[in-house]
Amino acid sequence: MTAPKPTVRLLEHLRLRNPVAAILARVALALLIVGVNWLIVLIERNSYTDSHDGSMSAVDALYYTTAR
Repeated sequence: MTAPKPTVRLLEHLRLRNPVAAILARVALALLIVGVNWLIVLIERNSYTDSHDGSMSAVDALYYTTAR
């Protein structure tokens, strides 16, 4: 007798019947992840350098969060 294979169900709670609601939920999750990463970069912005003016603004931190 073999054990059943475990299945990984990521975002199982986001399985919605309405496709628009499912898309909105996934977009909200993606924005939450970007927001948390942006906050981390904002807190640690002394570790980053900006070649344009040398200082890190909130917009620079958002750029590093999304583009780097």
